[in-house]
Amino acid sequence: MPRPTPNPHPSPLLELTRAGALLSTPLERLSGLSVIAHCGDVDCPPPRPIPVADVAAVRRGARVADVAHTFRCTACGRLAQNVSLREDRAEGGWILQPIAAPAAGAVQ
Repeated sequence: MPRPTPNPHPSPLLELTRAGALLSTPLERLSGLSVIAHCGDVDCPPPRPIPVADVAAVRRGARVADVAHTFRCTACGRLAQNVSLREDRAEGGWILQPIAAPAAGAVQ
């Protein structure tokens, strides 16, 4: 089996996640990413992406952990249960990295 070739464009999002440093990262360092915030209701439409640069402009000096549980669903306005960072890839598609999710056993 051929060995996979390394991606010529490594993902900053994946590198921070693998290093265990994503939640402590200042938002300003992630300005090229988007936030996806959804209430978790299957009947709610897909949420629209929020540019991290917009969040960083309002929450100067904030880290990912500081804002992870503060988002509202961009489709319906309820408190977001699922929050992820999205990195759009030049070769197509995107990478989603969850930063907030419902607690285990939480009633929705």
